[in-house]
Amino acid sequence: MSQIQAYLKSLEKKHALVIGDSMLDRYIHGHVSRISPEAPVPVLLFEDSEMKIGGAANVALNVQSLGGRATLLSAIGNDNSGDAFLAAMKEANLDTGNIIRMVRPTTVKTRIMSASQHLLRVDEEDSSQIHSEEEQAIISHFLQLLASDKPDVIIIQDYNKGLLTERLIMEILREAGSMDIPVCVDPKALHFFAYTGVHIFKPNLAEVRGVCPFEVRVDLASLDQTDRYLRKQLAHEITIITLGKDGIYLNDGTESVIIGTESREIVDVCGAGDAVIAAISLTSGADLPLADIGKVGNVAGGLVCAFVGVAPIPRLRFLHEFEQN
Repeated sequence: MSQIQAYLKSLEKKHALVIGDSMLDRYIHGHVSRISPEAPVPVLLFEDSEMKIGGAANVALNVQSLGGRATLLSAIGNDNSGDAFLAAMKEANLDTGNIIRMVRPTTVKTRIMSASQHLLRVDEEDSSQIHSEEEQAIISHFLQLLASDKPDVIIIQDYNKGLLTERLIMEILREAGSMDIPVCVDPKALHFFAYTGVHIFKPNLAEVRGVCPFEVRVDLASLDQTDRYLRKQLAHEITIITLGKDGIYLNDGTESVIIGTESREIVDVCGAGDAVIAAISLTSGADLPLADIGKVGNVAGGLVCAFVGVAPIPRLRFLHEFEQN
């Protein structure tokens, strides 16, 4: 049995604790056949709408769709959108027992769609940092989860929506380190350099360009320079930078590689980053070569781009791609 086959077989035994900003993705579908006489804007004739879980919840859904077990620790508002989020979680067969309701609005992204085209996105959110009492509630819940059901890996999904404070991040990293649990992070700008010592640090190209004091190009020499800069700040194990259409870059401190994307029909890139972090986090402990980790991420991210809107990794197609290769 090859290493990649052993990894695929081990997925059903993997337990991931996902911590981070969750949101509700609402889609309004219709079709456009005319321009408004009131202003030069399209008129959408409404057909239907749907609700999906997004952000950290979508990462948990991807872990589950790959065959792993996902525990989601997150927060939503005590509002109608929060009720809809919990209903969507239950519909996806995800446990809602670790979702804390707070006195703040649930983050909602409403996408107006005509066929497979985005016409407009409307965001509802309060991205201010959670209060100290709410922060303590999350920390206490986190410690209880570790004591009762130790995960194989912790995934931190940061969307800068206020849940992940510096203190919470420090507590997660400290406890994970003491229990030898690998931590994989999908960062955002606000706390970009707070994730010291993690196993996998996975920004995208735009994010590293926003923090590096030099030009970041899509070539191995430039990305290696970027890795050295990040590694000096964070002392992490593996750098993974998603490059959009150019694939994915990986560096484990001794070896680096760019894995290009395979030719696919791209319908919608929403949720691709969530799929990548879910899939590569489940490689922790599998002792895969760096190139294979890159292939896992590329396939996961590429497959979800074949669907309109946020969608989980189609497990059978994911497995089939590795069986074929």
